Amino acid sequence: MVAVMTVLFAGKAGGQVQGLPFGSMEKVEGYAVSNVYLMGIFAWYYNNTNNLWKGFMTSTYYAESSLTNKLQMDTIITRGLSNVLNALLTSTNQSVRKDKGIQIYVDSIMSSGEDFSQASFNTPAHIFITPTNISGVYTVPDLSWFSIKICDRIPIYIPGLRWARLETGLKNNPDPFEVNDRRLSPENDVLHSDGFMYLYTSVIANSSKADGDYWLKLSLLSKTFQSFDGDGRLIPETPMRVKPTKEEDSMVVTVSGGDSGRGYYLQQSPDQRNWVNCSPMTFVSPLTHIMMPQGDIQSFVYQTTNTMMFFRTAATNTVPY
Repeated sequence: MVAVMTVLFAGKAGGQVQGLPFGSMEKVEGYAVSNVYLMGIFAWYYNNTNNLWKGFMTSTYYAESSLTNKLQMDTIITRGLSNVLNALLTSTNQSVRKDKGIQIYVDSIMSSGEDFSQASFNTPAHIFITPTNISGVYTVPDLSWFSIKICDRIPIYIPGLRWARLETGLKNNPDPFEVNDRRLSPENDVLHSDGFMYLYTSVIANSSKADGDYWLKLSLLSKTFQSFDGDGRLIPETPMRVKPTKEEDSMVVTVSGGDSGRGYYLQQSPDQRNWVNCSPMTFVSPLTHIMMPQGDIQSFVYQTTNTMMFFRTAATNTVPY
C-alpha cells in the first residue's frame, strides 16, 4: 500500500478589522487554534527493497469549531500517529522495515473560503518514531511527548486586504530597522490576493511585552486605512502638518507627518468653505526618519494671485505606489 498521509489545518476567518489577533504568544496561538478545522499527517515507512522512505497511509480529522486549545490538537494527532504505527506493525508487505518505524511531518494550514495560506502549526523538522521492541514483538510506543509547534510566521487574515506595511524597530529607537510591504489586488489577482498577511511570531509576541526588545506598527489598507501596535490595538491616525509660505506670485506648501504609506490630496480654498484639489495626483506620507520623526518634508509650489489662500490635506484610501 503506497499513499501519503496528510494533515491539514484550515482556518475560518472574516469580519471587520477592529483589533488584530497578535500580541502575546498566548493570543497568537489562541487565534491559530480557533481557526483549525482539518487535520492530518505526512508519514513515510522505510522500504527495505530499495532502501528508500515511501509514503504510507492517509488520515484526516475535521475539527470544525470544536477546538479551543492546542492540547486538543496534540491529542488528536497523537491518536492518529498511534493508528499509523498500528497499521505499519500489522502490515503484511514484505518490503516494510518495521523496526525503522515511521518518519512524520505534521503541517497545519489556515484558509479563507477556497484559498489556502501558509501553515500555522507544524513540526519544525521530520520526526522519526520507532516502535517499542519487547522480545521481538513490536508495539506502539508512548506518544504523550508529541506536541506540534506554532510556525515562525503566522498567517493573519484581513478581509479585502489591498496593502499592508509592517514597520519593526528596537524599543526606545523611533527609526524602524525593517520595513515589509505587501500589495494585493483582490479584484484582478485572486490567486495571489487571498487576504492573508504573515507576521513573524517571535517578533510580534516580543513587541507586546513591556520589557520586550521590539516595537512594531502594522498599517493596513482594506476598505479603510488603519494602523495597529504590537498588541493588535488600533492606533489613532498621525496628523499631517501643512505649512504654506507666500513667495511673490507663488505659494510654497510644505507637508510633513502623517502615517507611513497613507495617501493624501493637497487641497486649497480661498474661504475655507469651498475646497478643491490642487492637482489630481496624490502623495504618500513617507517612512519616518531618525532625523525627522514626523516624516520627510515634501514641498509643492502653486502659482497664485490671490492675497489669501488656505491649504489642507485630505486623506484618500489609495494603495501606495
